[in-house]
Order: sequence, then structure tokens, then C-alpha cells
Amino acid sequence: MSSVKGKLFEFFVYKLLIFCRFQPVVKDGLLVYNGPAGTMLQGLGQPHNADVLLTPPFQTPFYFPTRLLIECKCCEMEIGLPVIRNALGLREDINHFEIVTEEILKSRRSARSAGCISYPMQRYHYQVAVASMSGFKSTAISFAQAHKIPLVSFYHSLLFEDIQACISELEYYAQQDEVFAEKLLDLLKREMNAPDRDFYFEDSYGNIAMEFFNRVSAYRHLITIGLLEDGTILFLVRAEDTAAQEGGEQYDDGYTIHWSTESKAWELRDQNRKYYFELPRAILEEWKRSIVEKRHAALQIKRDYFSRIILFEGSTRQGSGREEIKTIYLSEKFMQEAEQELE
Repeated sequence: MSSVKGKLFEFFVYKLLIFCRFQPVVKDGLLVYNGPAGTMLQGLGQPHNADVLLTPPFQTPFYFPTRLLIECKCCEMEIGLPVIRNALGLREDINHFEIVTEEILKSRRSARSAGCISYPMQRYHYQVAVASMSGFKSTAISFAQAHKIPLVSFYHSLLFEDIQACISELEYYAQQDEVFAEKLLDLLKREMNAPDRDFYFEDSYGNIAMEFFNRVSAYRHLITIGLLEDGTILFLVRAEDTAAQEGGEQYDDGYTIHWSTESKAWELRDQNRKYYFELPRAILEEWKRSIVEKRHAALQIKRDYFSRIILFEGSTRQGSGREEIKTIYLSEKFMQEAEQELE
């Protein structure tokens, strides 16, 4: 049951986005439908299995409605160029899908025809991203950047290591017990389109499965998605403890960002809130390649990529509903002070 690990990863990615105001795509039974492999989406050449298919929290003005399809890869090795090439082909195929009937073709023969010249359906622009548990090779990153394919890596993630440990453990037990594996896969399939509920397993491995689902559900109150200027997605985990929220210098003109040695993650502080996140490899590699002194390069990267972040926040433990989407800006006072320290 090698698919168990992949399906658990898909569920985790799906839930993180759902918690941050993304919405499931409603299946119409024709263009988007349930198949043996899960959600299927029509393409120009063939229908495609969609690991995670969602509608973003808001749409871009003067543009076709957008949907997000995330290919989730749970491999032992880093994801290489072939997977990203496939993602590019997938994006092209589903975005060029069109229904053309004999009636439409006949109506096009006459420029003055008042008949139907296009099939009456809502058209969407699909963005395809790739999420990986094992990271990405440099060639895959370069190709994805050139073709504007977002990459999301959970490789060696300290922020989500509890989830990764649960996934590995459940995969091991699923290999030992085929009945348990089938029940787990069935539950994951149902829960991809259902709200959170209490989980119960009679199997001897049930406690581990319940722990996984409970841990994923806990991120409802902690996870925030940050969208950078270049379209890069950050998963920010909100600090829970009061001391962490209150500590540090406050800036009233925006947020601050710096490396936290204690938490071994990047720290973003926005007035009375504190988040931890991990820097995407593409940005990290740019910093490493810099020919200037590293601290100067770090400041420039902050200005280039983090001058503004759009936050999609889930519900809080204190609040009864979800917060609005908001835009936060990098504190200019913070940046000026950092630059003065280097002079």
C-alpha cells in the first residue's frame, strides 16, 4: 500500500489550504468528477487526476476565475526535472480544454450566423503547483521558475516534523495490515470533501491514525498562508505561547523578519503576533549565490521579496469566525536600523 503515504500527504496539504480560506471545487460530474483515482479534471487530450483542487480566497480583476491544482509528491529522493515537466504539460492540457460540437463547427462557417459559436460553460485559468516531502533538485527549481510553476517543499521541515513522523509511521503500519490500509484510504477519500469530525478506529493502529488527524486539525488555529510579491507561498505557523507573542521590539509601521536561533526558523512579527516559517530554497539559494557580503544580501532579499505579504489566516482559538484577508508591509524603521548597523 505505497499509496497510503501519498494520500496522507495530499490530505495534509489540502487541509492547510482549507484552513486558510481556500474552497473545494464543486464537482459537476462532467468537467470535474470522481474517478477511481480520486478527483478527475478534463484536459484537452485526456482527463487528469487532481491531487488537490481548490479555489483561492479571492480572484484577480479583469481575469478568468482561477483554480489551483497541487500535485503532491511523497518520494524518497528529491523531485527532479521530469515531474516539473509533467506539471507544465498538465497545466497546458487543462487550460486548453474546450468543448467543440458539430453544431458549433457548423455555426462558425458563417460570420453572420446568430447560432452558438462556443459551448456554454464557465472557463477557468488553472495554476498548477507541486508540493514535495523530499524537496526539489536545482534543475527542477530552475525549470519551475522559468515556467512560473510554484513549488512547496516540506523537506527537513522542523515546523511540520510531527506530521511527517505520523505519515511515516502510518505508512509502516499500513504495509503490515492491508485491512487497516484500506480503511485509512477510504477515510481519507471521504474526508477530502467533508468537514472535520471525530475520528475513531477499532484497529490496533487506530491511536496513531487519530493522532495524525488531530494534529492536522490543530493547525486550523495556527496556520497562515503568506503570499509574497513573486507569488511564492509561505506556510506561517503562529506562536501559541503568550511570552513569545509579547517579547521583542515592536514597530508600528509594519512587520519585522529575522532568523530565530532558538526556534531554528525564520520569525515574522506583526505587532502583537508572531509567526515562524521556513525560507523557500529558491530564495535561500539566491542569498547563497550573492557575490556581496551575506548580511547586505539578506537585507536586499528582504526588500525584494518581503516588502509586502498578503496573509490568508484561518480561525483563531479566541475568535468564533475567520479573519479577513489582509496585507502587511515590511517595517521601514526596522530596515533602516538594520542598514545603519552595517555601515
